[in-house]
Amino acid sequence: MNGKIYVIGGYNGQTLSSVEEYDPINDTWKNKTAMPETKEAHSAVAVNNMIYVPGGWKVLNSIPSFSVFTYDPAIDQWSRLKDIPEGFDIGGTAVVAVDNKIYCFGGMNPTNFSMHKNVLVYDIRNERWSTKAELISVRDIDVAAIIGRKVYLIGGDLPFQEWRGVSDVEEYDIDANTMEKKTDMPHPRGYTSGCAVDNKIFVIGGTTGWPGGIPSDFLNIVEEFDPGFVGVEAQGKLPTKWGEVKAE
Repeated sequence: MNGKIYVIGGYNGQTLSSVEEYDPINDTWKNKTAMPETKEAHSAVAVNNMIYVPGGWKVLNSIPSFSVFTYDPAIDQWSRLKDIPEGFDIGGTAVVAVDNKIYCFGGMNPTNFSMHKNVLVYDIRNERWSTKAELISVRDIDVAAIIGRKVYLIGGDLPFQEWRGVSDVEEYDIDANTMEKKTDMPHPRGYTSGCAVDNKIFVIGGTTGWPGGIPSDFLNIVEEFDPGFVGVEAQGKLPTKWGEVKAE
């Protein structure tokens, strides 16, 4: 945001509240004001020059977080917003922002490892939570990308159950509030990343499974999803070696 990248919370043997800012132009890192609460398995989204961080877990695989925080990079300050409604755990959730609203898709309760199909929406202006049409398939979702007025939910994982990645692709129509099944990815996987570029979605890396919490493989596959013809095709692979390490 504004030419900077923010790394917020996470897990490195313990759940974190730290915030770091990376400046790609000057290749420098800065420590910023920490979140008021530790979080991991959470998502963050930028809206109107603010960063919103809903839900997640306070402690790995143990305590859900119902808090919602917003960060203002201009003044390096955190504020707390209205909590997530009780009973709606959104750890391992995909998050996007549209029309000053934050959409939270799927997730898991860390106290009993139950997955859910909930779609929650936070109205920033009115500070109000509401529910929308549910997911078709239950899972932790790794990739959510917006093209036009539709959100594409791609892949994900089934932790603590089958310990495997999935290939599901669903399309959520924001205006109609409907969920529709689309063509699956050729390679089922979780713990992956993705983004939308020029009206296409690229899904990068991941793992197909992690029995007992240990990944069975690490993928270098890149696949491109084109909603125009509703198909998925391979687009080569990531290099096995990355470029030079940036400043720590």
